[in-house]
Amino acid sequence: MLNGNLLLDGHFTMRRKSDGGIEEIHVDVFSDLCIGGVVLFIDRPEEISKRMYLRDGVSLPVDTFHEHQEAEISHARHVASTLGLPLAVLQAFDTKGMAEALSGWTDIPT
Repeated sequence: MLNGNLLLDGHFTMRRKSDGGIEEIHVDVFSDLCIGGVVLFIDRPEEISKRMYLRDGVSLPVDTFHEHQEAEISHARHVASTLGLPLAVLQAFDTKGMAEALSGWTDIPT
């Protein structure tokens, strides 16, 4: 049984394989998860591209990552606003910022 504290690592948008378009994950998905806040990590599109290549061997134009990240930011703001949730937008790998955000939202020790 979960104690009510859960950290979900996911996205607010996804790229369709059929046509490469960006699709927003519906707000109801996040509502149903009963999340207490949103932390969104961002980075330079060039860095995201490098990590994806190293992880998956996939090389895409940097503009693709810029476009997708902008859609992520926009939809994360929409979800947080719609659900009345706090939103922290942090630079990738900012563990201190993550800990500070979580400490204000939960009783999880940081």
